[in-house]
Amino acid sequence: MENKMKRVKIGMEIAGGATLSTVMAFIFFKNTTVCNVFLYITVCGSIVSYLVGGGIRFGVKAIWRCAKLFKDLCPFYGIDIMLAMVGLCFGIGIFSMLPIIFVCMNYMELKKHCEEKKC
Repeated sequence: MENKMKRVKIGMEIAGGATLSTVMAFIFFKNTTVCNVFLYITVCGSIVSYLVGGGIRFGVKAIWRCAKLFKDLCPFYGIDIMLAMVGLCFGIGIFSMLPIIFVCMNYMELKKHCEEKKC
């Protein structure tokens, strides 16, 4: 269990760097080629942080909830499907650009599980 905690902590550090890359891209380098480079770094860092630190399950649940929330905003048939697609794209953007949220959620669950088992 301790080995898994170390992996999740490493994943959190990578996710923190990827999230920082997102913030730097949108604040400092808006509408430049450097912004694209930072966003590529963000997506690659997100993939690596999810592979090392976990959190994919929380991310997929959040994407699904986001799509359902957007779908429920408008009850009309044609518009609700379009809003669900917008919500899905929004959720995927959050999943790929802010991985620190979901990796930290995985860390908190693992820590709670470890406290229950008295690791």
